[in-house]
Amino acid sequence: MASLSVKGLALARGRTAGGEDSTIMYRPFTSWGGSSDWNFTLPEEESAVAVAAGNSFVAVATSSGHLRLFSPAGVQRAVLSLAGPAVAMAARGRDVAVAWHSAAPGALGEQRLRVSVFDALEASLLSEAALPVSSGATLSWLGFAEGGALASGDSEGTVRCQLAGGNGAWSPIFAAAQARQAGSERYWVVGLSDAELCCVVLNGVDAPTVHPRPVLSSLDLAPPVVPSDMGAVELERNLLSASARVGVRRAAAAAAADGDEEALGEDSEGNLARAEQDIMDAEREMDSHVLRLLQKCAQVDRLQRALELAAMLNSERALMGAVTLANKMRKPALSERMGLLLEARQAQREREQQAALAAVATPRHAPTQATQGVAPSAYLDDSADREEAPRVTTGRGIFGAAGAIAAPKASAPAAEPSEGDEEGEEEMTDTEEDEDEDEEAATQKALAAAAAAKPKATNPFARKVIADPPGGAKAGGLAAAVKSMQGSGKRKLSTTVLGGRKGSKKAAK
Repeated sequence: MASLSVKGLALARGRTAGGEDSTIMYRPFTSWGGSSDWNFTLPEEESAVAVAAGNSFVAVATSSGHLRLFSPAGVQRAVLSLAGPAVAMAARGRDVAVAWHSAAPGALGEQRLRVSVFDALEASLLSEAALPVSSGATLSWLGFAEGGALASGDSEGTVRCQLAGGNGAWSPIFAAAQARQAGSERYWVVGLSDAELCCVVLNGVDAPTVHPRPVLSSLDLAPPVVPSDMGAVELERNLLSASARVGVRRAAAAAAADGDEEALGEDSEGNLARAEQDIMDAEREMDSHVLRLLQKCAQVDRLQRALELAAMLNSERALMGAVTLANKMRKPALSERMGLLLEARQAQREREQQAALAAVATPRHAPTQATQGVAPSAYLDDSADREEAPRVTTGRGIFGAAGAIAAPKASAPAAEPSEGDEEGEEEMTDTEEDEDEDEEAATQKALAAAAAAKPKATNPFARKVIADPPGGAKAGGLAAAVKSMQGSGKRKLSTTVLGGRKGSKKAAK
């Protein structure tokens, strides 16, 4: 028996009929040391049953119920006990899956198997679940799909996959009876992706030959479906395949997010982004199959089935397309119910956005109500022994909603003005300066109008302003006009004319 990984090749031999002891051998592909190959001889009462090579370990299941874990250099890391006789093993990354008999076969010959997944580096059990096998069949293949989901195949040609983690339910994703083109065809499984089964097609033999080298074939996943009353078997099979593909890619993305080194690879950020894009592509493909089947249901007046299919759509855009399709096919009842479903989706999305906004905008231990425009002194207590309460202002979130943001506590005592007071005074100063600018503009317009009208000499203010050249370097005439206006109580206007925007307060003082 043998197992191949990207780092090396593991070989094992059971105890022979001639009495030779069972041996284990490992040969790495690269090594910086002089002697990197190693081998072990098992005790006389123990024989190797299965072997699996990972990127950083070698696992061997023996007839004594042991799971022996070795490092790539040959260090014996751990010896674990299995709950039953081992049947098959598979490795991926740092995980090793072991299928074992949980009980004797049933009366009809059905196998009773379970599968355990271990972390080989930590020597810990990650999950354990029942392993389904077709009635009267035996386990012929155990492995991991390309996305990281655990998969199995039996002698009847049914391939199953765990879609939702280690303790998830198994789902048949390939049935040889439906994919078989000839009665004698058999499929030797080599690998599995989220869309295709990689295998060797056999005709009349039980195993592929070594010479000549066998040809690998890729077959589309074809879950077993029952012919429906609409005659849309192919559409329903495509929908089931697309739904399984979405589940596999979501599991792969979850494994990458949890730090699975095999799923992440070297470019972790890029692989995470690609995993999210793969999920979106699979969801769009699934939505297209749903819409095709929905159209078929509407054509044969299966409106309730069409509404259930609409609820399976992943995106709001696809759901709006379904509403448009129902309107074009003149199905008002279906269109109305799909519209209600769309409104519910939109309301759910808004609630999720509000919840996300509240989680981002509201800090831990922050007040539940936000206040604005209140001086920090309003939070101070009369007692000097109490601390100053935090000042809370309102901020705008990413969706435009207001959220409470607590400012750090002020360290200045209550008798002295705080930074918030100075900021308030600066805001008031800016407001006064804006008012001064408006009044200055109005004054300039009035002076220009007076100069254009050439008033009579009896008005000393007008005569003095007209006497000064417009835009002159000297401001004596204008200063005299201002002094005259100060006498009539227009202090703010005078400071505006004299000081301008930045010098208004100083000139007023």
